Amino acid sequence: MRAARVVLGAALLLVAAASGASAYGAPAGPPVAPVVRVNGAPCVGAGDLARLLGGVQYWDATTRKLVIRAQGHRLTLTDGVPIALLDDLTLRLDAPVRSLGGELQVPLSLLPQLPRDSTSVRLLVDAGGTRVRVAPAQGYAGPPRLGFADGVTRVTLLTAHAAQARIVSRDREHFRIWLPGAPAGGAADTLPVDGAVRAMRRLPTGDGVTWEFALAPGTPGWSLATPAGLDAAVLEFGPGPAREAFAPEAPAGPRPLRVIVLDPGHGGDDAGVTVDGAVEKDLALKLAHALAAELQHRCGARVVLTRDADRALSQNERAEIANRARADLVLSLHFDGAPRTRAHGATAWCPP
Repeated sequence: MRAARVVLGAALLLVAAASGASAYGAPAGPPVAPVVRVNGAPCVGAGDLARLLGGVQYWDATTRKLVIRAQGHRLTLTDGVPIALLDDLTLRLDAPVRSLGGELQVPLSLLPQLPRDSTSVRLLVDAGGTRVRVAPAQGYAGPPRLGFADGVTRVTLLTAHAAQARIVSRDREHFRIWLPGAPAGGAADTLPVDGAVRAMRRLPTGDGVTWEFALAPGTPGWSLATPAGLDAAVLEFGPGPAREAFAPEAPAGPRPLRVIVLDPGHGGDDAGVTVDGAVEKDLALKLAHALAAELQHRCGARVVLTRDADRALSQNERAEIANRARADLVLSLHFDGAPRTRAHGATAWCPP
């Protein structure tokens, strides 16, 4: 606990869920099911659908009807009929339910018509349309889809929680947006030739998905919107009165440190390393207070702390505080624990 480390900062478908096993033994397995085509219509097997929903299914050979009970709902499917009954509601399908290999195949057009309550299991149809899978609880965040028109580059990112999307870096070379959810799919192989986006990549993020865009020099501004009725965050880069302007780019060479952000590590329920009563989160905060006073005295810079008390902050919240302060330098402060009693000194980690 003696060494201080100084680190430079820097197509979703919702369907009803239930628990239980199939009345005639839906097979166990991973939450993935193949999509099959019956007379050209994409379908999923009724047994797979019941398994993905965690539902219980019953077959009536006399009427050729299948009933799936899931999350308090009753779904009735009839062989050869392009209609499904959800409780007392009639749902129209784009193709009939068909029997294939002794199992009913259900058109995928049923899925978006099923209940969308807060306890629903989320099912994702893969971009290639070949599989249906159970999405994680936080949903998926799809890859960027780019378009270019009238001098504006539009980036659409599908996510079930678009309102939570956050811009965590406003630099033209490293413009970053964070989205909740698990990653689904990779970046496009080609980019609009005349667009503002010159390169993009997905960064490792523990609690969501972060995409980084390298923008063309001179891109005047950006905007972020979450259009009603569309589960997506939409970024636009280009001219326009509604855009937020980028900060002027500083010339190469040294520049003054006007604003320094100190980021005491850990906090709240995250104590960090604890040895013989010494707690990393407390030591980091004390170091930040002492360092802030020295920096203000020696550099004359304005010093901002990401936390001034014992509270928890996510990495994105820490980055957003630094962005809002327009920091010239960010120092993240931590303490290492080492099994060797002779360990001493400091380690500095810097970005490339």
